[in-house]
Amino acid sequence: MRVLAIDPGISTGVVLLDSDGSVLQAHTLSEHALSSLTTTALLADVVVMERLPEKVEPVLARIVTVLKTWFPDAILIGPGTWKPVMATRTIPDLPSIHQRDAYGLGAYYQFTKGLINVGQDTATVQS
Repeated sequence: MRVLAIDPGISTGVVLLDSDGSVLQAHTLSEHALSSLTTTALLADVVVMERLPEKVEPVLARIVTVLKTWFPDAILIGPGTWKPVMATRTIPDLPSIHQRDAYGLGAYYQFTKGLINVGQDTATVQS
């Protein structure tokens, strides 16, 4: 199962994970480049997105509104849920913290669905 994981923010981290947990694509997008997500989303079986607090700054609120409109069935996972589990895992050396967070979110989803083993080294990046 391919997972599109999105860490929304001023710089939005996006990672497409293959069924074995390897990274197929990784991007950091600005508010104005979010439209490129629609193409990547076609490759995914499921979309997971980090849940944010209700009150956020206006630009972040706009980004989250756009993402929720495009991905109404996205699974929302709070950072307090996935971060403690993934804190002990090896995260690939992706270029930005936002991409690494998106990876952690997606790998957490795959682990909780029994798709990958949390003890298995899933931190591989395909070139």
